[in-house]
Order: sequence, then structure tokens, then C-alpha cells
Amino acid sequence: MWEERYSVDDYVYGTEPNSFLRENVSALPTGDVLCLAEGEGRNAVFLATTGRRVSSVDLTEAGVAKIADVKTTKTAVCVSVASRRFAFPAMTHSAASALARNGTAATTASAASC
Repeated sequence: MWEERYSVDDYVYGTEPNSFLRENVSALPTGDVLCLAEGEGRNAVFLATTGRRVSSVDLTEAGVAKIADVKTTKTAVCVSVASRRFAFPAMTHSAASALARNGTAATTASAASC
């Protein structure tokens, strides 16, 4: 279902971040963020533009492929992406400071500093 949905040329949910995430991003700590079920990447790219290190995972190849296109419209962002069903992308640091899924976010336990 999602693979088909994201296979269209347009971005299903657009390229701007979810409004809840945009309005509440200041409540998240800086550091590493793991974006789950990220789809086409709009929230991951947004979080990367705020200076966070972002790892993103989605189960669709079509959604993950669009993240590169979204990134070209932003300046100097880096999002580590993976298309996997039951595995997560390798985090470059010991733990994520925050998790984001479909525009909702949660702070995790304190992570080691870089």
C-alpha cells in the first residue's frame, strides 16, 4: 500500500514538516534523532535543518528515494536513511536524543555527548 502511494511523482504529504513537529521542535534536545516510519522524509529533513543529526527509516523504497529530492531543496542537511522492515539505520552515536514518528516526537533518556 505505502510503496504504491509513494511511487507517484508528487510528494503525498508535501515537503514541509508536520505542523505539530514544526511548532514543538524547540522542546526536543539537540543531538541525534531517529525518525521512524518517515515516508518521504519531510520531517527528517526539517529536523536536520535545525542542526540535529538525523537517521531515518521507512519500510518503502519509494519513500526513502524521495528524501534525496527533498534534501536538494534545503541547504546543507545530512540525513542518514534506510529502507528496512525490522532493522534500524546505524546511529553514528551511542543513542538518540529524540525519536520522531509521523510528526510526533518524544525525548529519550539522556544520551552520551559527542
